[in-house]
Amino acid sequence: MRKIQEQWKRYIANIKTLTFHDVSFWCIEKLKHTQSKQYARALIVFIVIFTILFAEINPHQLLMGSYQFYTGEIIYQEYLISEGTFYEYPETVQTNVSQQQGPSFLYSQANEGEIGVTYQDYILTYDMFGHLLTRQASSDITFQQAQDIEYSPGSKVKTGAYFYPKYSRYGVDCVGCTGRKTGKGNFANGVHYEKDKGVRQFDGTYSGDIKYEGYYIIAADPSIPFCTVLEITNHRFQGAGIVNNQPFQVVVLDRGSAIKGNRIDLFVGLESDMQVGYGKWQTSKKTTATVVKRGKWTKNSLGQRGCKF
Repeated sequence: MRKIQEQWKRYIANIKTLTFHDVSFWCIEKLKHTQSKQYARALIVFIVIFTILFAEINPHQLLMGSYQFYTGEIIYQEYLISEGTFYEYPETVQTNVSQQQGPSFLYSQANEGEIGVTYQDYILTYDMFGHLLTRQASSDITFQQAQDIEYSPGSKVKTGAYFYPKYSRYGVDCVGCTGRKTGKGNFANGVHYEKDKGVRQFDGTYSGDIKYEGYYIIAADPSIPFCTVLEITNHRFQGAGIVNNQPFQVVVLDRGSAIKGNRIDLFVGLESDMQVGYGKWQTSKKTTATVVKRGKWTKNSLGQRGCKF
């Protein structure tokens, strides 16, 4: 009799080492070979086996209509989460702290900024079936102040960078220019202009006007590379298709001994017959030049220098 008891103890001990996965797999395999008439009876037997092997019922929990399963592998899992709400949007500000990456007068966005939030950490405990058991605060409420989106000078010449230019106009027949008598001349990057033919385009043909590849032409500081396209806003230029205070785009093709820092010089063809003049100020905002894109300074198939976009 004692041997039989010890043998049953070993059986029971072996059964208790089975995992939830082992028993469920065995039950599924058995159900595959169970006749439909025996299905209800087999299901009851399996429920009893599941209860004996995996369930420990707490009487208090039973009264509450719930109980905890134990598998021998995982009883529960804990997760650390943060919950919060935003309360303040970041503001956009302009600072004087240099990025030290490019021209001292060129601004760009220096950081992304952050939304102000209030949040608290919680530990969530789930049973093996994904049911939430407990939700317990694990930290005090934290307030994170909004961080401003900052724009600062010293930026690289890149899309979106901007500066506030001083500006002027010039023509091929300016004092000291080679085209003063001929009406012909070259910009510093090699593009040619003739008063009767206009600006030579990248393919070698002439435009018949003062534009290069659809852009008006400026001289700018050497820190702004050739073939950089800028959009000019809040200005009072007017003429040759430019509308007072309406944005227009220019390309850097030229330099000038007096064109330093944030100064730009707009090419107007001939100074003796300027196609572009000045209109009245229509805004209190500063004139702004914003980098739109960069072209490539290279030669065309004819060996002529120009900008390829």
